[in-house]
Amino acid sequence: MKKEERFRKLIQKAEPDKPSSGFSAMVMQQIEAEAVTAQSREVALDLLLKQQTVTIAPLSFGEDVMQKVLAPKPAPKTVSINKVAWYSVAIACMILITLAFLPGAPSPEIVPHTPHPGFFAIIAPKLGAIPMVYPITFFALGMLVGMDYLLRRKLDF
Repeated sequence: MKKEERFRKLIQKAEPDKPSSGFSAMVMQQIEAEAVTAQSREVALDLLLKQQTVTIAPLSFGEDVMQKVLAPKPAPKTVSINKVAWYSVAIACMILITLAFLPGAPSPEIVPHTPHPGFFAIIAPKLGAIPMVYPITFFALGMLVGMDYLLRRKLDF
């Protein structure tokens, strides 16, 4: 209660505010000045808006923007190894496979002795010493390489 009594005493001692003699006139002058500046701004805005012409976006504007926004299509993939190289690898593998399945060294009675034997006559006896795993690996590699090339070419990977 002591606090309430103190507040009452303070309110009684305090005098009400008295405005100065020219307060109303000063407030009215400020309001009139703001009205004049607002009116001049409004006139300037009207002039500015009348000078600017309204432009309408062309019909293709949206499409043009979307073409710039959308990611470009990736370039078509090209085969890094050309067709001749693929075919030569496949043919080499097929030749090795064919040579691997031939019988071992020919007998001396069948093959006549010539002073200059051909490539096949030199290589055929040595093929019998090659383990069977190597020709099978070459065959599988040749098949995979050939199928890879054909599938990529036909399916456009």
